[in-house]
Amino acid sequence: MLSSLNISVLLINLDRSADRFTRSAQQLEKLGVKYRRVSAVDGLELDRKSVELYSATGTWWRTGRDLTNAEIGCFLSHLNCLQIFLDSGEELCLIVEDDIEFREDAAGTIDATARWLKSESDVDLVHLSRPVKKLHLQLQTSFPALEKAGICHAPYLPVTTGAILWTRRGAQTFLSDTVAIHAPIDELLQSWSAKRGKSYAYLDPPAQQLGVDSLIEQDREVTKKSRGVVGQIVRFVARAPVYANALVRKRSPLMHGRSQS
Repeated sequence: MLSSLNISVLLINLDRSADRFTRSAQQLEKLGVKYRRVSAVDGLELDRKSVELYSATGTWWRTGRDLTNAEIGCFLSHLNCLQIFLDSGEELCLIVEDDIEFREDAAGTIDATARWLKSESDVDLVHLSRPVKKLHLQLQTSFPALEKAGICHAPYLPVTTGAILWTRRGAQTFLSDTVAIHAPIDELLQSWSAKRGKSYAYLDPPAQQLGVDSLIEQDREVTKKSRGVVGQIVRFVARAPVYANALVRKRSPLMHGRSQS
């Protein structure tokens, strides 16, 4: 069970996905936390012309394709959650999507992560739902649960947003920096993290994203296939600076003691 630290837990769930809500609610019960369900922005009902943040031109030049309504809705849902977090008095916020599964020892790992964050003033977020594999440095901490899970400085974040533990500073900065939607939320978050170098993740994370009947992934695959050769080149060129930024941040000296991995 999580401790009484100031953590807000927000669950993103579509109104029409009652089964997924039931399943994810059961997962959160494993953690022993109170949570708030946040109604997701439904891509099926979304008029993209009414979304002032969305830039079709900017999206093409970053991804070589258009975003699906589901991807835009997902992005807006996360922005809504971040604003709810900032409007609260909490210091940390765990934002969870409704296709997440927590490990049996997840509560201990997340609790230790929250306690670790209390002593760290220069962290934006900790990614909890996919193993970090590229451009990371493993930390050495005084928390056994973090050592066991392999917490790492991870400027090149895994590309998912199933479960992310945000700090107030990170949420404020991300909202301030997001002046337009021109990539899926997970890709833009990876790019943003690569520039800032203040994100963390695990080698053996406390949660995994199941992708159960994901409409976003189904639609994304369709748009990827329609990208074409030119679109693929555009995406490759746009992605190169992300990797370069992460490489620089990985090599930057940081305050924490760590071993390279």
